[in-house]
Parts: sequence; C-alpha cells; structure tokens
Amino acid sequence: MLKDITFGQYFDSDSSIHRMDARLKIIILIAVIVFIFIASNAYSLLFCALGIFVAIIISKIPLKLFWKNLK
Repeated sequence: MLKDITFGQYFDSDSSIHRMDARLKIIILIAVIVFIFIASNAYSLLFCALGIFVAIIISKIPLKLFWKNLK
C-alpha cells in the first residue's frame, strides 16, 4: 500500500521550471499561497487554479502522475 505513494518524490525532467533557481521557486510558491488566501471570489480562485495547471503543463510531468498523487 505504501509503495503507491509518490507524493513529494522528485521527477526528473528538462523543463524551464526544473532549471529555475530554487529561491525563485520558493518565492513563487509563497506568492501563490498568499494569493489563494486573499482571494475574495471564485474568479480569483479559478485564475489561481488555471495558473497552477499551466505550471503543471510547463513542468512536462505526466498528468497521470499528478492525478495519482491526488487520490
């Protein structure tokens, strides 16, 4: 059962997000978290979800892997 857990594992890919500096990724993550908490309506949350989805696509990690982690 525990061997199916892939959350937090590193997936090696040659994408622009993977080549980005770690400090910049942390700053972007904090900005996204702050934006989620200050979102006042559904449109702003939808915008944030769209941005996260675009980041998933840019990272070139298979969507099946993300879906598996959500279960």
